[in-house]
Amino acid sequence: MRILYASKGYHPLIGGVETVVRQLAEGVAAVGEAEVLVCHHEAFAPLARESIGGVEVVRVPTLGTRFSTPLAPTYPLHFARAIDEADLVHLQIPFPIGEAAVALLERRLADKPLVITFHADPGLSRWRALLSLYRPLLSRTLARADRIVVTAPANLESAPSLAGHREKVRVIPLAPDEHFPSVAVARRAAELRRELHLEGERVVLFFGRLSYYKGVDVLVRAMVGVPEATLVVAGDGELAEVLRGMVRRRGLEARVRFAGRVPEADVAAYFALADVFAFPSVGASEAFGIAQLDALRAGVPVVNTALETGVPFVSPHGVTGLTVPPGDAWALADALRTILRDDSLRARFSENARARAAEFTLERMRAAYLELYAELLARR
Repeated sequence: MRILYASKGYHPLIGGVETVVRQLAEGVAAVGEAEVLVCHHEAFAPLARESIGGVEVVRVPTLGTRFSTPLAPTYPLHFARAIDEADLVHLQIPFPIGEAAVALLERRLADKPLVITFHADPGLSRWRALLSLYRPLLSRTLARADRIVVTAPANLESAPSLAGHREKVRVIPLAPDEHFPSVAVARRAAELRRELHLEGERVVLFFGRLSYYKGVDVLVRAMVGVPEATLVVAGDGELAEVLRGMVRRRGLEARVRFAGRVPEADVAAYFALADVFAFPSVGASEAFGIAQLDALRAGVPVVNTALETGVPFVSPHGVTGLTVPPGDAWALADALRTILRDDSLRARFSENARARAAEFTLERMRAAYLELYAELLARR
């Protein structure tokens, strides 16, 4: 069995989709062959081929990024070569150049099963004004798919683009990486507290890409109303400098730490040092929120937002944390204060968090996809 994964990016890039593709590809590589065809994250970098964790990774040159989409005109050419060698193609959506490649090579794909993981509905994003140009391509790609996977039941209900394809949809939740608690993690968390000058501080953690839909600007505004805690922002992205400016203007420099991009080896330690995890996403591009699972696994209560996607499904309100309206800085501040000031509530959320995290395992996710692949390949 040889599976081709078509996606925007891949490890070492940190992001929800990048993590999922790596998890699946490494799982397939253990029992068969996996190739990942992605766009290079650096503009004008040459074609690159490498092996990472037993996975063949091909990074196609790009001219840069526009509307959160890599501009990679040669991607369909490389896709043509890759599908000839594959038994099944697994496309991540939204990914316009990947969808264009599927449309251009539809005949060549005729005998290849096509699985799509529908990570977010573009019609619900800030680029929805451009959807009239993109919708025909998206509709054609979804029609061609043999199976469409969503990561939570709410994502099927809230995605207009899936309205005509419900019979092909399967729900397979995501899973956290296997960051097991250990003495080494606790030791590293203690080191990070010293490095970030957090000794004796209550810590609110944000972990993720600093992009518009993540709502980190809302979190910075909320921290004005949470004087008992320090915010650690772990991640990087296009809004990094904007957020630093917000912190300066609000006089929060003493209570906000920007940790930048976190090495994979330190991920578990960052969650281990947190008292509460803030997940303030404001856009439907946030369809699941895999970082919530890392928090739950570490026993850290979550404050998330009431998006109509899978975000509240991962960490339910009143069970593993609190859910607030997206974009509401005062409600977010109130939820953070409530958890930080109530030790018994925080302990209950922490216990429930570990139990909830146990429902989302990497083994279970991989098994569900492998079963799906086998089902489709058996029909050939």
